Formats: sequence, C-alpha cells, structure tokens
Amino acid sequence: MPLIGTAGHVDHGKSTLIVALTGRDPDRLDEEKKRGLTIDLGFAWADLGDGEEVSFVDVPGHERYLKNMLAGVDAIDVALLVVASNEGWMPQTEEHAAVLDLLGVEKGVVALTKTDLVDPASVEDQAREIENRLEGTALARYRVVPVSAPQGTGLTQLRHELIQCLAETEQEHIGRPRLWIDRSFTIAGAGTVVTGSLIGGQLSEGDDVEVYPSQARARVRSVQSHEKRLTRAAPGFRVALGLSGIDVRTVGRGDMVGLPGDWDLSDRFAATVKKARYVEELPARAAFQMHVGTATVNARLTRSRGDQVLIRTTEPLPVASGDRLILRDTGRRLVVAGGIVNDPRPVKGSLLVDWASARDRDKVADLLLSLRGIEDPSTIAAHSNGGTALSGIAIGDSILSPERLEAIVSACERHVAADHDKNPLRNGMPLATLAATIGVSRTIVEEAVSRSAQLESRGPDVALASHRPSLDEESERKWRDTESLLAQGLAVPRVDELPLSGELIHLLSRRGELVRISDDLAYLPGQVEEIKEAVRSLGVPFGVGDFKEATGLSRKYVMPLLEWLDANEYTIRRSEGRVHGPELSGGQ
Repeated sequence: MPLIGTAGHVDHGKSTLIVALTGRDPDRLDEEKKRGLTIDLGFAWADLGDGEEVSFVDVPGHERYLKNMLAGVDAIDVALLVVASNEGWMPQTEEHAAVLDLLGVEKGVVALTKTDLVDPASVEDQAREIENRLEGTALARYRVVPVSAPQGTGLTQLRHELIQCLAETEQEHIGRPRLWIDRSFTIAGAGTVVTGSLIGGQLSEGDDVEVYPSQARARVRSVQSHEKRLTRAAPGFRVALGLSGIDVRTVGRGDMVGLPGDWDLSDRFAATVKKARYVEELPARAAFQMHVGTATVNARLTRSRGDQVLIRTTEPLPVASGDRLILRDTGRRLVVAGGIVNDPRPVKGSLLVDWASARDRDKVADLLLSLRGIEDPSTIAAHSNGGTALSGIAIGDSILSPERLEAIVSACERHVAADHDKNPLRNGMPLATLAATIGVSRTIVEEAVSRSAQLESRGPDVALASHRPSLDEESERKWRDTESLLAQGLAVPRVDELPLSGELIHLLSRRGELVRISDDLAYLPGQVEEIKEAVRSLGVPFGVGDFKEATGLSRKYVMPLLEWLDANEYTIRRSEGRVHGPELSGGQ
C-alpha cells in the first residue's frame, strides 16, 4: 500500500485538497480546526479509482512546523507538491521541494490549486514557472495539474496522475520491518498504541518487537490500518500497533519499532551529502539538526572529503546504509542538505569508497566487510539493511573478507617464524598466544593455519613445517655437563638445581633424553632402566623400605619414583604392598 505525502507553503490548500480527494479531514487537532492551519501530521486514505486504497500524510506548511513536516515525508512513495496559483512559488514551497529533492522522491505530482481565483493565463504562467523551478532536480518529471478543490475541477486528472505514479512504485519486502513512530498514545482496553508508516517487512499480532534506540522489548497486541483490525500489516501500510509490555511514557515520535536484534545503534557514521540548491556552501562548524525517519537529533560534521562526510550525533540512531537524512541549520532554521547513510560504523577508508556504485544491499555488505575485514554477520546485515557479504568467509561466529584472512595467514607465518628465532628450543608457538598476539579468535587462527602452506599444528602449538627444535652450541654444552652430573648416581640434584632452562628441559624430555619423574626430579633414560631393573629384582609384594634398600635412595627420591612407577603401570599398588605392573612385565 503506497503512501502519498503532501508538501508546500502554508495556506496553499494541502488539507483542503486531501479532503476533496479522500472525503476525510486530515486535521485532527482542535487548534488546527480552529485556526485553519495544519500544525502536525495529518492522515487520510482513499481509493483513487483503481480499486486500491492508498494512504495520505498531510504535512504542515508553516516554517515553524518544518520539524513536523520532516517527520512525515521520510517514508512517502509519491509526493503531492501543492502550489497556490494566486500566490505562486513561495519560500516554504522552495524548502519543501528541496526536502523532496534531497530525499530523492522522484515520483510525484504538482497540484496547482485555487485556479478559481485567477484567470487561465495566470494558471499557464504559474505552471511554466513551476516546471522551470523543478528542472535539474529529482522532481523534474512531476506533472503540473491545475485544480480547484471547492469547484472539483482538475481532480479527475489529479487522481489519474497519482495512480500513474503509484503504478511505478514498488514496496520492498526484505523481512526487516521498520516503523518509525510519529504518534504514541493510550486507548482504554488497548494500552499503549504507536502509529507510523511500515516499511521493509510485515508485522503481525503476537510478534515480539524491540523499540529503538531504548531497546525496550514489547509484544504486538493488535494491528490496525485505516480503522480496520488486521492480523498482519504489509510494507506501505499506515499502521497503528497496540503494544503490551511497554509504558506509553517511554515511547514516542522519533523511536522506531523493529524486530529484536535486527538493528544496530550508531552515533557516528559516514554519509554522502548534497547541499540544497539555495545553499552556496555547507558550513563545516555549524550546529545541525539531523532528521532520519521521524527522529530529530543534534549533529555536527566531524570530517569531510568532497561530498563524503562523517556525522556525529548526540544520540544513537538505528540507521543502516541507504537510509536518507536531512540536515537543518539550527541557527538559520533552514534545510541546508540531505544525504544517504553509507557506513553506520565508519573506519579508515570509509570516506574513500564509491558508495553510489553499490546501492544493492549485498554489494553494500561486501563493501562494509572489505573495509572492516572481520565482522559479526548480524552486524553486517544490520548495517547493510539486510545484505549478505557474498565474498565473505564464515569462520566460527565471524565473517572475514578474503583480504583480511590472507593478511591473518601472513601474520601467523610471520609471528611463528619470529617465535622460532627467539625460542629455538620450543616445539612451536602456543596457538592461544598466537591468537592473542594477532588479536583474533583461536578458531580463526586454526583456519589460517590450515590454509597456510608453511604452517602446521603440533598439539597446542603452531610451527613452521620446516622447524625442528635444536640446541645451540651453548645449550649443547650445558646439557653434556648436566648429563655427566646426573650419571654420577641415582641421588640426582633437584630439577631447579640443574644448569638448564625450563625450555631446554622440556625439549630434552620431549626428545626422550631426559625423563621427568616429578616437578622436582628428572633422570637419564639409562637411570630409569636401572630403577626398573631394581624393581624387577624385588619379590612381590614389596614395600617402600624394600625399594629404598634396592635403590639405596632416601625417602625424598623413593616416594616420587614409586608414584611415577604406579602412574606408568610399572608397578601396581595394593593393600599388601606393590606388585609388578603390566608395563614392567612386558619390558622383560
């Protein structure tokens, strides 16, 4: 169901025209009816003659209520620009036309109203002037239709032109519903009610939803459109949602209703901006109000490169790439520029990308991923408004660009090679250390190692395939001295008394040149065989004293040795003493 939005100068007959087209008065406030002036957004609907209902949003024309006007035009599909033939093009006509141009509303009609107040020649002159003013803008294809709402002249042609525009519009249904709230109130029996124009996907009774930016959760209790109860509403509908689980005081205009987790909040993003044609230069240090959806926040430009800018807002917004925005100079109270969000979480290089060539969501997702290198898939989807990075490589809970994964592979190779140079005795660099050094998950490092032609996994370590732990000349000398020291008898020094580093002891143990009995005790392989032979010589069962006598060792050696023999099944401990184990018997 497409949405038609009015625009134009105050008192040019917008609301009167809506009444003539729909039979419904869009002015809903008592003050509006009393003053004959639209102050806030008004809504109506009608069948224009093609059998399809369409919604209308009527916006205020007075400059004091431009903020309200901007809240109403963001979601429109077709514009109805109203110009009174007795006054012609006026300041707010220019500003409203600029808003439509900056928002890229290319489908629309100009209603040249109040033709009953001027002669036909004046109507023709006004029509030509309007066409000249629209030339070179997104509104250049708008047909000008002279009408008189009180007399009903021109309304049939106006309906026809609107139907033609509507036929050329298409509602996107991407499964990511968004409803920017323009009103919130309570109704007895229904609770909190919010209204807005639904885009992007459908919402149904019973849906769990999230209100952004507060991230409060609620449930859709009821759905209504055009005073009719629905079970679900499709994109393009003007919708009233009854929400349970949320207080009306915590939700209002400028908030957005969507599915939980679908949208990410940002207060800094990259955008492409275009200044209004009546603005010579966009002031870099001016204070701006930024309008997105129905939201209005204070903003400033922090950096620019041509028409590419970084925008910082005072409050976070649920924006995605492709969202339209309007910038208003708060000092002059004037719309000065509009734009399109490019990157909701900009990084270095975000201002250098040709975003205009990538408006397809999947292409945007690929661009975002190429800039960031690594990202959560749900974040890419949120920032691209539902796109999928087709070039990405999924690893664990992340998605990586091919370039980033290639860089991680190279980084792994570089860091592991450096670790080998620094620690030649190690079997490899611990995978956990490598992951922490590079700053990615272990899962990603494991994938990088599997893709590298140079690296291999060695248990908990990663090594170059060509790496073999080796002793340098100094380490070799220390080991030979230690070997001679140990060989002097079974009453060997404690491990921490040996002139060897922990890494060297670990390497010698891994190579089988040293046998670790406990944290404090290590023997040469030949000494271990001597100890095992002493056990074989004992009758069974034997006790601790028997083992002490057979080896000539004190208790500080005997107890760790017996525990090691038990653990390796050379002996078996029983209540009556120890007996020979299967490993000892098998070694005979």
